[in-house]
Amino acid sequence: MARKQRYVLTDETKTIIHEGKEIILHKIKALQTFNMDEFHSVTYLDDGGWIEKESNLSQTSHAWIGRDSMVFGDATVDDNAFIYGSVQIFGRAQIKGKARVYGRARVYEDAVIDGNARVYGRATVHGHALVDGNAQVSDEANIYDDAHVTGNTEISENATVCEKATATDCSKAYGHSKIYGTFCLSGRMRAGGSMTMGKKQ
Repeated sequence: MARKQRYVLTDETKTIIHEGKEIILHKIKALQTFNMDEFHSVTYLDDGGWIEKESNLSQTSHAWIGRDSMVFGDATVDDNAFIYGSVQIFGRAQIKGKARVYGRARVYEDAVIDGNARVYGRATVHGHALVDGNAQVSDEANIYDDAHVTGNTEISENATVCEKATATDCSKAYGHSKIYGTFCLSGRMRAGGSMTMGKKQ
């Protein structure tokens, strides 16, 4: 027996210009009532956000896209993930697990947000970067290349984690700090101001 659809693409559309190309996005509407967690739920016939095609949002999970968020290209939102606010997810990015992406954050290219990670504010995650565990990336932080942000790490303000760098445990990076190369920010290490921490690849 086929599983009942959780949402439908409506006839309400809007066209955006992305990298010089027109992309038609469809508004979604919930066909089921379900809970994502104790704070977030979706009710039957609730309006959701905007997707380019059905493969952008799983029909077989409790993932959801809030009203003003957009997911397009080959990006996917799955599991119990929830994105809301003026978020844009595109390229081949994946939002999954119990991840939350909100505010004006952007996740694109082949980046993955997983676990209980939070990405918000105007933060960007792209390249082949992975943010998972209980990590938080906020403000205008930038995570890219093959960087991995995990554990209970907090990356905020204008901090950057890039190349093959890792930030884990209870570490924090803020200010205009930069973590790069193969450096591992770990334990309770702090990087702030204009500090740079790197190790040659």
